Amino acid sequence: MRPAKARSVPFPYLVALAIFLVNLIIDAVILHSVIRLLPGDLADDPAALSTLQMVIAGLCVGMVFSVAVGLAGAQWLGERRGAGLPWYVAASVAVIHALLAAAFNYGWQSLLHGLMTGASWAQVQWLVFVGGVLGRVVTVVTIMLPLWVAFRVFRARPWSEREVGSLRWRSVLVFVLLVWAWHLLLLQWLLPATMAASKVYGIDPGFSSLWINAGSLIFVMPAFIAALMAWPENMPSARVPRALFASVLATVATIVSMLAIALGGAGVLSILRLEIVRTWATGASLVMTVLWLGAATWLCLLVAKMLMRHPPKAVLDEPGYQLGESSE
Repeated sequence: MRPAKARSVPFPYLVALAIFLVNLIIDAVILHSVIRLLPGDLADDPAALSTLQMVIAGLCVGMVFSVAVGLAGAQWLGERRGAGLPWYVAASVAVIHALLAAAFNYGWQSLLHGLMTGASWAQVQWLVFVGGVLGRVVTVVTIMLPLWVAFRVFRARPWSEREVGSLRWRSVLVFVLLVWAWHLLLLQWLLPATMAASKVYGIDPGFSSLWINAGSLIFVMPAFIAALMAWPENMPSARVPRALFASVLATVATIVSMLAIALGGAGVLSILRLEIVRTWATGASLVMTVLWLGAATWLCLLVAKMLMRHPPKAVLDEPGYQLGESSE
């Protein structure tokens, strides 16, 4: 009796795992360097501990964004070629991405050090924002460029019939990761406002930044529920471009619905007496949260149905996708 052949791990998962591991090693080195540079003991220095927490929050944002781009990019290019690549190619892509990103960060930090000399607080905040945007653009380029080159340099292995089966869950994963990445990026770019509010209300900005990143998972819930309800059962294509577009629209829908309900709820509470607001503040917050979850889920469901209404008959039927012929 011949032993069963081990099922190979899809190339997009290998790329995402390799990028995660490489970023994990680099982030550990960065944290070690930051801890060594911070003055005093972290347990006895609240400012140093707050700085470390803010660094950890920023690294988490970069990790999620890099993994989302790697998974989506590898899946999209793999479907266009109708083939996958070996594990060592995924590892090479992750290492090249890390080296190029590290080179950019070193150059940007050197330039930033010179630009910040004599700059005002507003100019410093603007430079930090520009650096964040450029960093994410560099992340996309340093991941997609090695992947694009790899699919043209290395000999791709054509997909088997089993690998061209339903890609529904992979498409959902790509969509949810992208939604989470967009929310984390928005929260990171709002960090200066968060720090200002933390000073006003006496909240530790580092601790609040960690909790904000963790709480961003709540914003992903409407998109995840909508994807489970609207994604077709039979998907021989993950439809990465549509998932990308849907993730942007879903992010906008969750933010807009949250702002609308928050402003509406604040208007209603302002009409009530102060004693009632103090007594029912927790209940009112829970009601607004439930209303937001329902409204955001409904909007995300509309977006998902609009873009994923009809399942593709086959990967070959998707515009721009090929099987077999392009893998040579």
